[in-house]
Amino acid sequence: MKATIVGENEEGVGVDVVDNDGETIEISISKENNEIVYQQSDYPDKPAERTSEENLNVAQAREFAKYHAYRERGIETIPAYDDISHIDAVRRAICDLSDEEFEQHFGETYQQLLSHHRDDVEPPVELPEEVAESSPILYEQDVYLGFDPVPTEPENPLSAEIASKVRDLLETYSTDPYADVSESGLAHWEEFTDVVDDLIQDEVIDYADSLTVASVSDLHVVYPDNGLTAVEHGAQPFDREPNARLELVRLEFDSINTFQEYLDFHLRCQIRDRYIMIGVMPPEPFQVLGFGKLEAAIQYDFLDGYPKFHDSAATPDASLFEGLDRRQSR
Repeated sequence: MKATIVGENEEGVGVDVVDNDGETIEISISKENNEIVYQQSDYPDKPAERTSEENLNVAQAREFAKYHAYRERGIETIPAYDDISHIDAVRRAICDLSDEEFEQHFGETYQQLLSHHRDDVEPPVELPEEVAESSPILYEQDVYLGFDPVPTEPENPLSAEIASKVRDLLETYSTDPYADVSESGLAHWEEFTDVVDDLIQDEVIDYADSLTVASVSDLHVVYPDNGLTAVEHGAQPFDREPNARLELVRLEFDSINTFQEYLDFHLRCQIRDRYIMIGVMPPEPFQVLGFGKLEAAIQYDFLDGYPKFHDSAATPDASLFEGLDRRQSR
């Protein structure tokens, strides 16, 4: 997949996408609602008149165009929690949490899932009255990244005096470690860390690893309601987009540590889904089988041309991904 931004004005942006069969699809995206308002190619206009492969090409090209405009121009054509780099940053941050930190952020989520399998566990979140125990339920939880003001390694801890001075500089530079992880936020953070680097001199800190989990939302409950999908939203800690959104089915885990390991796997599945949705071969660490994003799982079930990537019970055969690789190399 290749994309070129061919024009941009106050109303929208135009993107030409060359799909995995070498066909060019012209796409225009509105800045008012971030929706695709124009599409032109040699493929038939009506989905019913296209082949399964042509429909797959068009769907991937549309997603790739939105992703390209988001990454290259910062246009909010996709939510931050669908950005592969954001999802992976959250994945790494969750893996780095101590047992205590993980329980602080995700302990109630673990308890909620456990309550479906054990009568002696009370659910922190009561389900809506119209939701039957047998109903398919999806729990969503938003994860927000922030900057760790004093990142340390066990083998090289900062002295208490240095740590105190770093925290004082946070106030001097009006640096909010839980601010939005955006380009402007990163620039402000780099300015702050330059001063800190001068202060600590011989202390060794890698600020590339200073992203951490700042907070999480309460659980959102997603359930079917008269043929539609209803969502009961939980409270949010910040007035900004989350960096990742967990989408959890009612699995059982034998310990909270196993649940932490599962979240690493779950977010790898989400990253796989995002690559596949934009028509790009997932890198090897993300060639995994399991549930990631609901939207992708629906496409795997109903759109011809996709294997059941979301089915962890499927045989983990490398040919599932080799098929993608062959198709994208033509």
